Amino acid sequence: MSSNIDIDNASAAGQRDNTPSEGLTFGIELEFVALVPKKIAAKHENVPNYVRNLLSKARVARPCDNPKCKKKEHKFFLPVQGNIQGIYSYDLWNVDDYDHSISTSGSMELISRVQKFEGSSLCPKGQTYPCDNTRVLEWTWREEIKAFTDVLGRAFNKDGYRALVNGRTGFHVHIGQGPKGLPLPVVRGLTGTMLALERCFDSVLPTNRISGDNNHSSYP
Repeated sequence: MSSNIDIDNASAAGQRDNTPSEGLTFGIELEFVALVPKKIAAKHENVPNYVRNLLSKARVARPCDNPKCKKKEHKFFLPVQGNIQGIYSYDLWNVDDYDHSISTSGSMELISRVQKFEGSSLCPKGQTYPCDNTRVLEWTWREEIKAFTDVLGRAFNKDGYRALVNGRTGFHVHIGQGPKGLPLPVVRGLTGTMLALERCFDSVLPTNRISGDNNHSSYP
């Protein structure tokens, strides 16, 4: 029996199939520790609030392919929920914090909105191009994730500001098919991969992930 299971897992692990990818969706969670000057943290009450405010006010340049547009690019707000904590809409990005007990640092998680694996999606804030207000801004997941990481990269590359990762932080990818369950071949492939590479995953995961004791209150 075990021999057959091993063969099935090996054949399923990491193999592509003919399942259409148009309906597949995913989301990411990026955990990190942020350090800011004490007066900046105090102004926003804590460091996670500073990050929420930073992302909600940031504007990023996006190219414009309108042949009549002379600017060729415009600036738009990021699709982030902003200063609201604890009430999540997966139509927008959110910042969840684990610990801000230290006045100048905070452990947090940047949670993306649901992303389409293929193609682009309309801006959930309904932003339109200034040169043609009938055209709603669209994002691909690559453009959107890069926009967020670029904003964070610039903000935490100044004196007194740092964004760090440690042994307790991680980068997670959650996949799905919108409100539907995943197709059986995809589930089979994922399960096969996890079983075939279980020991490899254990070698890089923190112990609380392996044991299942994933309690956010123990995060640094």
